[in-house]
Amino acid sequence: MINVDTENISEEQISKFSLLPNNWQFFTKLDSKNKIGYYAIGDVLFSKESNASDIVSDENKSKYHIGPDDGGLCEYVSLVMLYKYFHIYGKNNYFTQQQIKKYFRNGKLDQDNFEHVEPTRMENGEVISTAYDLWVANNRRFNLWYGSDLRRTTRNFVGNWVKDDYSVSWMHTSRPEQWIEKYKVPVIVVSGNYEHSFLIYGYDKVSNKYAVHLGWEDKHMKTIPALKLFSLLSLGYWYGIHE
Repeated sequence: MINVDTENISEEQISKFSLLPNNWQFFTKLDSKNKIGYYAIGDVLFSKESNASDIVSDENKSKYHIGPDDGGLCEYVSLVMLYKYFHIYGKNNYFTQQQIKKYFRNGKLDQDNFEHVEPTRMENGEVISTAYDLWVANNRRFNLWYGSDLRRTTRNFVGNWVKDDYSVSWMHTSRPEQWIEKYKVPVIVVSGNYEHSFLIYGYDKVSNKYAVHLGWEDKHMKTIPALKLFSLLSLGYWYGIHE
């Protein structure tokens, strides 16, 4: 879990950042698990007496130390937030009407209705969670260390028509704020230094810090120093969508 090099920041402070996506305020509203679309495998895996080996193998439970409240799908949670942003403020639909009825409360997804239903494992074994379905669409893979992984997930879930791009995963000098500057949209980062994926929705040139949503409850308005994001030999990349 990230617990270093992050600081709280207010919405007023973010508004003064040098680079901000259009409608950046949307991410300051995602302050709870249901508003984020957060999901951890352990939330549902251990909700019943069954060990639910059909959801994740015993080998991976041991490998990733998955217990109750564990098994976070941070890359997929970041994608969920990004898809919601583009569905609400973009030109295209990133969710079908059937998916909206399945995943979102009141069967609606718009500027005023973006809260997910509570993640649930049904009696028939079906899990109701957007992040979970993204994980399944990517062959139930954890730790996505390449931008092509996020591209594949997007195309499997949304469609091949999505316009996206990503950086290489190591020894690169590209900066995610360039995506914000070029397209006025947020960008996902997977950082080996932090061992986490999160969403960047602002950059301040003076302080050289990013405004980030860490994908966790009440971690929606944080800053991270740009210099700590990547190092030359560590894995990490950015992934962005534009229209």
